[in-house]
Amino acid sequence: MKRKITLLLLVLLFTSINLNAQLTDLVGPNKYSEFEIYMDNDSLWYSTSITVQFKGRTIELPAGATNASTSDIIKPNTRNILQSVKQKYGNFRLEKVFKNSSWGDTLGVDRNTGRQVKLRNLSQFYKLIFDELICVDSLINELKVFPEIVSADRPSIVTLHYVPSDYSPTEQWSLDKIGATRAWDITTGNEQVKIAVVDFFERNDLDIHNELQGKISYNPENLSKDHGQIVAGAIAAYTDNGTGIASIGFNSKVMLFEGNTASAVNNALNAEPLPEIINCSWGQTKTYALDTVIYNALKQGVIVVASAGNGLQDEGTIPRVKYPAAYNFKDILPGIDRQVIAVSATMLENNEEVFAHDGYGRWNYSPEDHPGVFPEEAFIDFSAPGVNIKVLHSTIQNQYDHVSGTSLSAPIVAGTIALMKSVNPSLTPEAAFEILKNTAEKIGMDPYNYQIDGGWNQYMGYGRINAHNAVNVASGAPYPPKNLYVTTSSTVGIFSGTFSAEAQLNWLANSEPDLDYYKVYKAVTTGSEPAYNSYVEVCTSTTNSATVSVNDFGDSTKIYYRIAAVDTEGKESVLSEPKWDWAPPSPPTINITPSGGHPKISWTAVSGMTHRVYKKIDWDKRYNLTPTWNALTIELTGSYYVDETIDWDGTHVSNELDVYYKVTKRRNENLISNFSNIEKVWIEGEPLNKKGTEQEGIPTIYSLSQNYPNPFNPTTVIKYQLPEAVNVTIKLYDMLGREVKEFINDTQEAGYYELTFDGSDLSSGTYIYRITAGDFTDSKKLLLLK
Repeated sequence: MKRKITLLLLVLLFTSINLNAQLTDLVGPNKYSEFEIYMDNDSLWYSTSITVQFKGRTIELPAGATNASTSDIIKPNTRNILQSVKQKYGNFRLEKVFKNSSWGDTLGVDRNTGRQVKLRNLSQFYKLIFDELICVDSLINELKVFPEIVSADRPSIVTLHYVPSDYSPTEQWSLDKIGATRAWDITTGNEQVKIAVVDFFERNDLDIHNELQGKISYNPENLSKDHGQIVAGAIAAYTDNGTGIASIGFNSKVMLFEGNTASAVNNALNAEPLPEIINCSWGQTKTYALDTVIYNALKQGVIVVASAGNGLQDEGTIPRVKYPAAYNFKDILPGIDRQVIAVSATMLENNEEVFAHDGYGRWNYSPEDHPGVFPEEAFIDFSAPGVNIKVLHSTIQNQYDHVSGTSLSAPIVAGTIALMKSVNPSLTPEAAFEILKNTAEKIGMDPYNYQIDGGWNQYMGYGRINAHNAVNVASGAPYPPKNLYVTTSSTVGIFSGTFSAEAQLNWLANSEPDLDYYKVYKAVTTGSEPAYNSYVEVCTSTTNSATVSVNDFGDSTKIYYRIAAVDTEGKESVLSEPKWDWAPPSPPTINITPSGGHPKISWTAVSGMTHRVYKKIDWDKRYNLTPTWNALTIELTGSYYVDETIDWDGTHVSNELDVYYKVTKRRNENLISNFSNIEKVWIEGEPLNKKGTEQEGIPTIYSLSQNYPNPFNPTTVIKYQLPEAVNVTIKLYDMLGREVKEFINDTQEAGYYELTFDGSDLSSGTYIYRITAGDFTDSKKLLLLK
């Protein structure tokens, strides 16, 4: 047993966690994981979670509970194992994998034979979810030696099967923006959901585009080509067939009706079966006939979607009211509270999604500014992508085109509603509208009036639709939380030298009666906003606020947060809109040189940051007195400070004098860095001396720090500390275990030390440095990149 433990310690020693190594993100396109997963150059996986199965009845939680603590563990040996894991790898929480399972729940019924069968128990599967990235392969290998652990597994990476082979985010930016691929993870639609396309076609022409063949459930007039073919393809073109385009409706089918008149709409209402959705990518003036058929459609529970109109060249006058888009029968006709869904267009401009415009100005928008006061004049409800959209060619078989217009925006919404209907067949026009309204994204440059039912403006309506969010809510999941607000703050202990940082998050509480709790997600970046699937869960909260410990630092580091709501059935909302705040700045590095007869404390200035200098003086080293730190300066904007109270030539000093300096960096009143390195100078009645970066006091434990910077080229610094005088060796090895260099082999006194390693004579790669000091050994990886 002793030999096994020794070997295990050696394995762990040489697989020490090195989050500064070059890591490759394994959760790439078309893949999904609940957690971040990375791999280093040695093919070791890093993540924030593993899944374990405990042997026997180890944890039993009350009904409905999902989170456990080590105190809930019945078996002492297992509890001790997890306490050791926490000491080595940091804080974690235990989350039950199969939330409704319980010990002894192993009986089931074969639905085919009706005979009772014995099932495998699921109650002892738990996720260990850590606060920070760890080397999960190292932990798994360690846990596998214990008989109390049946299994220990990496987090899963799932290939998303419903990102179709003909979908391209660059070619079809419209689907990317509305979250189509994530909506398809919930449902790919149902061919039983029928969408009527009332539009211009060529009659008695069987030359339908190949991507619509088999996707039309009703076409008695043999309609094809023209404007209607483009619209029908946007809703229901063959998807995942390796060619052409993907359609938002995926498996949905369309019914074709020729014309842009009331009679054409009425033809759709008289069809068998009655369509669930009617799309009208056209507009006209108001007529009673059109009033009547639209009223009848809405009365029968048919959802009507219509385009809001294009630019000045098409419309003649802007803004203007367009029908059927503007029909709103709320409080006008008795017994009905429904309206047509009117859709405007968005476009990409410098990679930002904005309201559509062209060389003549903005496209059509609502003439009035309040839909509650002017229900038909303030008619635009939502926006959707409508410029430079890849579509089926209007006349040529097997060809494609790029076109623009709200004629494309409307079918994107219609197809989204088809997905919603596939997960909720009883969805009413009112319910569909409310879901779209409460899941739309408030994008664009124009302000929204938040006194109007969650926010509305004349251009985007209630915002650009989000198919993922809408379909998720239609399936029964909660709405994502709103109005997230983030404040990050950090503090330092001047006397203790401690540092802490945390983010306070607050958001508007959800109103669902079955809401259970919230999940908090974060993503860290030094560039643009992180991708949706790059967020990782960091904590949960049963209230509409959370405090998150911050362990990410950097002068240009931003931390983004999103919130998800979870109901009592475990259904989770999509992530909320992101909010970010700066991470605390990196600690400065200081140096001391003489200047005009006084010590000059220098650092690298950072734009937008200030610095403050702290000083501690040991006036008489002959007595056991404890000096204290004091702030020497106010916040400084420059890159140095000269301490004129100390003479470099040693005058006015009658005995030994030690002077210590340290510096903090501040971004704003809330964000301060940890302390810099501590520089010490001393006077012995002679000219001032400076001793490297020695810190005051004697350490109480052995320690080997991670080198910095890492990766590096060609130099890096390795720090270590010794609590007593001891013989020290520090050596460098390659990944095959061969000794490359010996840094130190000598007896050293207790204290803090650092060495500078120059790798100019070595090739790029990963190396291991190892310290042996008495009985203490430790090792770390470093990465040399040339």
